[in-house]
Formats: sequence, structure tokens, C-alpha cells
Amino acid sequence: MSQLLKTAGTIGLGIVVLLALLAVPLVLIYGTVFVAEKLIPLASAAALVAFGVCLNFLLPLSLFRFTRAIAAVGLMIASCVFGAALWLTGVAVVYNYWGMVGLFVGLAVAGVGVVPIGLLASALQGEWLEVASLVLGLVLTFGARVLAFYLAQKMDRDMMPRNHSLA
Repeated sequence: MSQLLKTAGTIGLGIVVLLALLAVPLVLIYGTVFVAEKLIPLASAAALVAFGVCLNFLLPLSLFRFTRAIAAVGLMIASCVFGAALWLTGVAVVYNYWGMVGLFVGLAVAGVGVVPIGLLASALQGEWLEVASLVLGLVLTFGARVLAFYLAQKMDRDMMPRNHSLA
């Protein structure tokens, strides 16, 4: 009888551990949705401020050789702000249209799959304003990043000696 109770206890413990392991992804996904829904207004406001700073300060600073470093760093920071707002919006869109399964698939694709899946989900639902919003977020994120890298390369070329083989 003692051996039977030990075996039953081991099986019970195994089932509890298995259920806990299955619950962890669900808690993480629901937590991601909860955080995304709470942070989207803040992220959108931060992205709007970053867009204003890029347009009014960083782009003019990129025109002058001695201020390109400030512009490049600022554009890279703005790119991260745009990317965070885009990712949070993608999480909310995917969860609203395709639920837990779509969000799990999106997060399983290196965590960034929620944006393309959000594009697909909103396009299939005919929500073209959300598609445009996600595409604009992609353009802002990667546009700012590409411009920052371009400015950094331009600074490197400007500082390279004229007689260097790469110049």
C-alpha cells in the first residue's frame, strides 16, 4: 500500500508540474496582452513626440557635418520608440482578431511575428485603417533606422583620410 501511495503521489506531482509548465506560456501571453493594452496609449504618445523631434530637430541637424552624430543617435532612439509602439499595437491587433492562437503563433516567430500577422489579420477583417497604421509604423521604424545608419556611414566617410584605400 505504501508503494502504491508513493507512485500515486509521484504521478500527481508529475501532473501538477506538467500543468504548471503548460500554464506558464498562457500566463506570459495574457500578461503580454495586458501590458500591451495598458502601454499602447503611452507608446503612441511617445511615438508622436519622437516623430515631432525627428521632424523638427533631428532632420535639420543631419544636414550639418558637425551635428550628424546627434542626429544619428537621436534617429536610432526614435526608431526604437517607433518599434516598441508598433510591436505593442501588433500584439493588440492580433489578439483582438485572432485571439490566443494567432498571438501564440506571432510570438513564436521570434517575437516579432505579431506585426506581419497583425497586418494579415486586419487586412482579412477589412480594417484598412489598422493596416495603414501598422505599415506607417513599419516605415517609421525602419526609415529612421536606415537614415541613422546612413548618417553614421556618412560621418565615417567624412572623417576618413582622403588617401585611404576605402575613401
